[in-house]
Amino acid sequence: MFKRDIYVLAYERLKSNPGSMTPGTDEKTFDGFGEGTIKLLIDEMRAETYQCRPVKTVYIPKANGKLRKLGLPSARDKLVQEAVRIILESIYDSPEGPSSWTAVTGLDVHEVVTAHCGTFNKSGPA
Repeated sequence: MFKRDIYVLAYERLKSNPGSMTPGTDEKTFDGFGEGTIKLLIDEMRAETYQCRPVKTVYIPKANGKLRKLGLPSARDKLVQEAVRIILESIYDSPEGPSSWTAVTGLDVHEVVTAHCGTFNKSGPA
């Protein structure tokens, strides 16, 4: 979570999405995001002071006439969520990830993760 490149990649993936210009509770969008914002997020992650902002709730109409609740996170929270998704995908969708372990060992994903928890904990913080 401390690598600038992950946040840049997350930003590149999100900025082209039309929903990225929808403001969250802080009324900010990806318009105007820059290196300073990414550096601030990394500093907050490193200091363990990052906190998600409240989610803006709107209701959108459904085909049956009822309303569906929709949560709109702040732009910075979207960026962090995308960065986490990129990291998790690199672990779980990689050739060396748990899905390949299940094929080799015959265990299900939960058994593989349980078996490797000690390995992950021994490596220390990332």
